[in-house]
Amino acid sequence: MGFVWTYWRQRPPVLPLDQRLYRRYLRRLKRHGLRPLPGEGALDFALRIGRHWPAHAQAALEVARRYHEVRYAPVGPGDSLAKRLAKLRKATTAPLTTSGTSGTSGTSGKAPNTTQKPDTAIR
Repeated sequence: MGFVWTYWRQRPPVLPLDQRLYRRYLRRLKRHGLRPLPGEGALDFALRIGRHWPAHAQAALEVARRYHEVRYAPVGPGDSLAKRLAKLRKATTAPLTTSGTSGTSGTSGKAPNTTQKPDTAIR
């Protein structure tokens, strides 16, 4: 019985759903070589993604906007946290590439082959 109690008390805390969704999105981007820099917020990271991967610029900004909406904006009348979380989930699970959003020829819609030092990324 003591073992179970000790294990239960030492388990890591469960993160709120908005943070779990955003972290899952970051893991997906990491597979494409994109990681937030230390201290870089969601919006700044989305803007940097747009500079390096124009085909995903709008989607990255949508994720950042939805994340900030859930995390920081007060819930008003006719609005609910559940609706906001559903919109964030939809934004974070959308395909990472979009076609035709950059307006530049030669953009394949794939993530750029960026090389960042592993020690400069948040894990």
